[in-house]
Amino acid sequence: MAIPDSDLQHRLQAEAEQLELLAAALEAEHEALGRNDLEGLEAVIADKEARVARVQECSEARSRLLQEAGFTVDEAGMTAALEQAAPEQREALAETWRSIKERLQACQHQNEINGRVVREGMRFSRQALHLLVGGNAPGSELYGRDGNTIGDYGSRSHAKV
Repeated sequence: MAIPDSDLQHRLQAEAEQLELLAAALEAEHEALGRNDLEGLEAVIADKEARVARVQECSEARSRLLQEAGFTVDEAGMTAALEQAAPEQREALAETWRSIKERLQACQHQNEINGRVVREGMRFSRQALHLLVGGNAPGSELYGRDGNTIGDYGSRSHAKV
């Protein structure tokens, strides 16, 4: 059974729009992370979480549409549904689907970058805290001009200084 082109176009367009909004939220998150803007980051994360939920809803609606029409809920099912679209709609539908897949990959990539920024910030904070409460952070030995390690800074607390 074929899916009415307007239903498929509506579902795909809604998903594409939500992915664009998610991409913008991920970029805003990246910018807030770069500025160490904790207040702004809280708002951005809340927006990102809402966008992720909305993208998930759109994906589930698309999956239901495919399933109700007798297609599998995977790439093969979508390809089959696109092939059954009216010839004059097929290319536009296929382009929207390609855009969704590309935007999804871009969002996943940006999310991974943001995660690395967070992990690096946490690593830096742990090292700074370790130095403040006493001791060198692992892998952060101090070196003199001659290239040799200097002093035993692990025995005093910089928080007391």
